[in-house]
Amino acid sequence: MMNYKKEYLIAGREEPRCHGKFHFRNGQKQNRKRMLALALCLNVLWGCSHGNDNTSAADHDASSDVISYDADDWYSDYDPANVSAIDLSAQSGNVTITKAGTYELSGTLKGSVEINVGKNDTVRLILNNATIQAKSGPAIISTQGEKLILSMPSGTKNAVSDGAYDSNGSGADAAIFVQDDLTINGEGQLSVTSGYYDAIKTKDTLKLMSGSYVITAADDGIVGRDFIYVHDGAYVLEVSGDAMKTTYDTDDFKGDIIIENGTFDIQAGNDGIQSEHRLSLYDGNYKIQTGGGSVNGVTAENAFEKGGFGRWNEASSNALQSEDTPSAKGIKSGSDMVLYGGIYDMDTSDDSFHSNANLTIKGGNFTIASGDDGFHSDAVLTLADGSVDVIKSYEGLEGSDVIIHGGYLLVKASDDGINAAGGSDGDNASQPSPDHFMDSDHVIEIHGGAIQVDAMGDGLDSNSSIVMNGGSAVICGPDDGANGALDYEGVFAMNGGILVALGSSQMAMAPSSSSKQYGLMIHTSMQEAKSIAYLSDEAGNMIIGFTSPRAYSSIVISTPQLQAQQTYQLYVNASGGNVNDNGYIESGIQEGTLAETITLSQQMTVSGNAGMNGMEFHGGMRDQGGMETQGREPMEFDGQFPQEPPQMKEGGKDAFRQ
Repeated sequence: MMNYKKEYLIAGREEPRCHGKFHFRNGQKQNRKRMLALALCLNVLWGCSHGNDNTSAADHDASSDVISYDADDWYSDYDPANVSAIDLSAQSGNVTITKAGTYELSGTLKGSVEINVGKNDTVRLILNNATIQAKSGPAIISTQGEKLILSMPSGTKNAVSDGAYDSNGSGADAAIFVQDDLTINGEGQLSVTSGYYDAIKTKDTLKLMSGSYVITAADDGIVGRDFIYVHDGAYVLEVSGDAMKTTYDTDDFKGDIIIENGTFDIQAGNDGIQSEHRLSLYDGNYKIQTGGGSVNGVTAENAFEKGGFGRWNEASSNALQSEDTPSAKGIKSGSDMVLYGGIYDMDTSDDSFHSNANLTIKGGNFTIASGDDGFHSDAVLTLADGSVDVIKSYEGLEGSDVIIHGGYLLVKASDDGINAAGGSDGDNASQPSPDHFMDSDHVIEIHGGAIQVDAMGDGLDSNSSIVMNGGSAVICGPDDGANGALDYEGVFAMNGGILVALGSSQMAMAPSSSSKQYGLMIHTSMQEAKSIAYLSDEAGNMIIGFTSPRAYSSIVISTPQLQAQQTYQLYVNASGGNVNDNGYIESGIQEGTLAETITLSQQMTVSGNAGMNGMEFHGGMRDQGGMETQGREPMEFDGQFPQEPPQMKEGGKDAFRQ
């Protein structure tokens, strides 16, 4: 796995004014082409007057992506007297453009528009209610030129569609095919239909500035080889392949997707949005369905069987998945993925979010139904802020390491809720897109936020250790004995925050005795699903109340209120009280039956026996007498949080699913 740092520049937000911000990392290498682009942008900036200080992606994070926007990327009005007007309805056959300049296209053409100009030339096509229906191949094709600009004036409706392709192997396989850079701007409408291959494709950089799009394709929808930058716009895509993707896989400084804003309604047979390298989403509204939806996902019963993973039943190799391997992930990146904000409604047969490197969530509102993982990272998965509601998944969050600093997280999983995995994850090992991890020492760290997990497998599952320094976590595990609400191989350092873990007693585990905060583990009689229980002090003051969607007999509680040598009482079959947004009950519980009285005599005090063959399970590895097998030392939180996430636009879900 290759780790690298990259930057872009966002310049000039309005035309003809242009302005921007520049952010650099000391010592970062820049290749010659990137330095040239930077110099050109600086020249533009220094030569322009400053207008309104519109925000950009660079304003969100001083060390974030930097995009290079040219002055002509922004839509500008035009004087019809100074452009070459082409009435397509009056043309017979294909229209060929061989000189740089601005051309206004209107009417209907039964043929193609072909651009072949000098390699340093720019052509701007103004689509003024233009319809282009190719007889064969692409409807718009640019075989040579530095840049093609498609402009759609406000109020216009434009449509292009391809025709049958010959078999000469030219590689021009899209309704709109551009060999070099392509920019599309304006507030008009564009319908693109490919009955054979891709809809929009460029072999260089694609910039989508604005407009309204309806895209239908027999294969992929929007393809940019080097980069895809989306400034804004409304996009409806129905494709059999990938909806939006980059394809450059041999240069670490290319193959990125950066989306600043926009609305996306995507139905894709394969991936929704796929970046070959880095992917950054700053804002936007995303409704994405892939592979027919989560109904076609992996299940506990079919996970190890060839053909069990929905429609992805063709392959059985355990080799690492390449970016060319078909998959049905919602949003996918070959390198780091950062989600700064936005509203997401995901229904995917494969992972909803998948990064082959780090995945960081800094904000946003997420509603996720996944046939596999809600969020998957081959490296570190970090939740810094946001509202995440995984309403359906095989595993909710999975990464080499999972680190939670803030936000609201609600996970429903048919297997593990939050999994820090080591080695090759077996949940889909026989599928064409198995999960792989490079080593076996991975942790879950919780420093803040509000977490609720409803898992049929392990609630929190770490290959190594778990560290909790703050926040709250309510973990509801299974009612069978094969899994537990908590599962770890090293130590669980419970140092702060509120923890409630409910599940079966047979495989139950609790935080380690080396924890800094006191806790209780209570093995009691089986409590019915949805029944209310609570813990009080000796005077009858309620400490915390809770309930579970399934029956449970193991209760783990750790809060800052627990004190050594104090006596506490567990009441069951209570009534009243409302579960708060964090998943537990703070007040209002009435009555109840006294089930246990426990004096807190140790850092982690255990009441009752459980486990197979009379072995107790509490703290650390499962050994007789509760002995701890020490793994990696627990990580101490140094007080340094990730950079504050940007202030995003209001909208979407304001709170968790109740």
